[in-house]
Amino acid sequence: MSRNCPACSTPMDVITFLDVNLDVCPKCAGLWVNPDELSAILHKDPEGFADLEAKDIPQVEHGPGGPSTLKCPDDGELLMQYHYMFNSPVVLHNCPNCCGFFVEDGQLLQMQQVIDQSKQPPSPQEEEKIALGQMECERETFVGRQMRWANMFRTLGRYQPGWWGLL
Repeated sequence: MSRNCPACSTPMDVITFLDVNLDVCPKCAGLWVNPDELSAILHKDPEGFADLEAKDIPQVEHGPGGPSTLKCPDDGELLMQYHYMFNSPVVLHNCPNCCGFFVEDGQLLQMQQVIDQSKQPPSPQEEEKIALGQMECERETFVGRQMRWANMFRTLGRYQPGWWGLL
């Protein structure tokens, strides 16, 4: 099936990488990957995508970016944006129906950099943020527990007048 690029509507070329056919845009170098293709590549080489960007996808010049509404090349559904690994600066686009995703030029390298960085020990600033986050979670848990106890005692006091005086 011939697909059009979600970003620029150019017909995508098919390339073979690790014996898996992938759709790549010859104009903007975007890459469309469906779940079966992703699974096959990760099964053959868990770090294979790092090599894909350097070897098989054309390099292009990028003009100024702007807002866009990307559509799935398979079913025309609007793609949803999400951050790779939840908090990285890499924004990917995913189809809510077929679960395929679109990777813009340069994002495979950025994804690999995020993975490499995640393997490094945290910096002192990151350790401080982690500690503050843990303390905030503990505080929210404590406050929530206190609120539940207070609500329970208020409720009991309403239905059993004088009960508090017995304690």
